[in-house]
Amino acid sequence: MMERGSQEEERTSDWHGLSLTHIVLQGVTKPVSPYSPAVVAGGFAFVSGQRPQRPSSGDIPGDFAGQAHQVFSNLATILDAARSGLEKVVKVNIYLADLNHFAELNSIYEQYFRPPYPARTTIGCSLRGTMIEVDAVALARQGGRDDV
Repeated sequence: MMERGSQEEERTSDWHGLSLTHIVLQGVTKPVSPYSPAVVAGGFAFVSGQRPQRPSSGDIPGDFAGQAHQVFSNLATILDAARSGLEKVVKVNIYLADLNHFAELNSIYEQYFRPPYPARTTIGCSLRGTMIEVDAVALARQGGRDDV
């Protein structure tokens, strides 16, 4: 996981009286489109779709298992920066380029999430250059690092 501090930036804005905190991470693969990797609002962290790129190099593993592990690692890093974590996830959307990977996905998923599992949707779709993408909604910690 990434250390908090100089490697991340938070930008706060206001939307109809609701404070929005945009999480921008330094040292991870930057978005190629106009979006924030995560936004914290109303006590929740909304994490944009995570691709299986290695933060240090931008490389994408060649096999499904490598891509799935990388995507969940990237998700955990962003959630940590948003003062949350995998244990606080309430909803996961998983996008698979090939639904034949569904059983393998479930086996890997159980290494990152424990019962009671978050609500989840798995969708077969066309992805650009990857086999998997994941987005999530999690409870965000309010105030200090350990309170919810």
